[in-house]
Amino acid sequence: MKKWQKAALLISVVVAIGIAVFNIFGDALNDYLLAGKSFHTTTATVIKKQPAEESSDTWLVYYQIDSFHQLSGSTRTRLEESEKRRTAESDRRFTIRSKEWSSDLSDGSKLTISYRPTASGDIEIATIQKN
Repeated sequence: MKKWQKAALLISVVVAIGIAVFNIFGDALNDYLLAGKSFHTTTATVIKKQPAEESSDTWLVYYQIDSFHQLSGSTRTRLEESEKRRTAESDRRFTIRSKEWSSDLSDGSKLTISYRPTASGDIEIATIQKN
């Protein structure tokens, strides 16, 4: 076998291996990268609300994210586990809102949130709206 034939064979094998690896891991890598770059919308449930200590016009609204069904695979599983740990440790998510904004909310009320996963495995909340 000549040198150029060996080189062509080696290049062909490397390209074939690269294509195989991309086909196996490409979708998972794409899901992982896109999950952290775009915001997703889901619902959350109000756990409780209470006045903040500083002012009676400012309220803390505690909530729990209902699901991460917009995400697929390992990203969704990682976030679900992170939220379960957070809930077990009584580290509730909350937002600080005016008394007027939170006046018609009660335990069990639904909120719409926009979020995205971070590289550290947490969640960045962008917006919170009442339903």
